[in-house]
Amino acid sequence: MKYIIYKTTNIINSKFYIGYHESEILEDSYLGSGKLLKKAISKYGKQNFKKEILYVFPTKEEALLKELELVSEDFVKSDKNYNLKVGGEGGWDHINERLKSDPDYKKEFYKNHGHVIKILYKEGKLIGWSGNFKQNNFKGKNHSDKSRKLISENNGNKISDETIKERIKDYNKIEKSWGWISSLSKKWGISHTQVKRFIKNI
Repeated sequence: MKYIIYKTTNIINSKFYIGYHESEILEDSYLGSGKLLKKAISKYGKQNFKKEILYVFPTKEEALLKELELVSEDFVKSDKNYNLKVGGEGGWDHINERLKSDPDYKKEFYKNHGHVIKILYKEGKLIGWSGNFKQNNFKGKNHSDKSRKLISENNGNKISDETIKERIKDYNKIEKSWGWISSLSKKWGISHTQVKRFIKNI
């Protein structure tokens, strides 16, 4: 099985859709299942859409994480694409509903997708997981010089004391809603992974 992130573009108006797809065949005829995309295909015809393969991953988890990275809150707000919800796959609404109503599904889902589920829950995209994440555990705390030095070292590079203070302030101020990791990533000029590593080590 191939785990694919694709882009389907309307060649008439250049609007596009980014989505996730599982297939044994890389170049299949699947164009996407988004509501606005389906309406556009119905209006303009399949012949006026082209699909590009952006990424192919060995696991579903990796593909879903890439989809979440690409289909961000800011991305969805743009009128240049057909995506309606952050993170694709219906914005996880359908999964959230089933997680609330079906305990067996919830248990199996977390078992099969443990790593990605933890990240989704931490970023506020999924409900109902009782993992021990420290989203606000250090909110308002003053860190000693020794603590800031450890934070810097644990984050894999030498971050200045002032930078650490500013990042902690940014973290405490930002609303932990969809896309907040991306916002910090852009503001700090580092990758999503580096943002998560910084937060984890505080």
